Amino acid sequence: MIIDTIVIEGEINLIISQQKAFYYLADYSQDKNWRNEINETRVLEQQNGTGTLIEEDTRLSSKVKSHKLVFKCTEYKEPEKVIYETLDSSDYWTKNTRELVQTGSDTFRLNYKVEFDAAIIKYGLWVSLPKSLIHLFLKHTIKKYLKQFKKYTEQSISIK
Repeated sequence: MIIDTIVIEGEINLIISQQKAFYYLADYSQDKNWRNEINETRVLEQQNGTGTLIEEDTRLSSKVKSHKLVFKCTEYKEPEKVIYETLDSSDYWTKNTRELVQTGSDTFRLNYKVEFDAAIIKYGLWVSLPKSLIHLFLKHTIKKYLKQFKKYTEQSISIK
């Protein structure tokens, strides 16, 4: 099946240890602290690492206040990169890639990439929108989320 895919990328520089940054990126349950649309995240199987299954309950819009997706960690390369992707059985495909690139002794650039089935926009809003408008809105949203991630991680004192 061919799907109409939307790809949104963002990056932000972090002043934090790589271990700490990776901890927050790899532990999907931390996303609710920097991604506003997350209602809840549950680990269904395993803890951090390839094969981990998580269920994300997301608020897509005021019309769809709860939408559950199951993600599988398809790549786990500590302390640099983690990729989560929805299962083949999902109604809407989504993939997110989180990668840390060292830029100094304790500084990193977080590259964040989200790819998803454009049909989820119509499901969430009950109306189709031009891809250019979706891209513009989500690019702004990703920038906001990355700033929240930076603030959350750099202000956190210790790893749980």
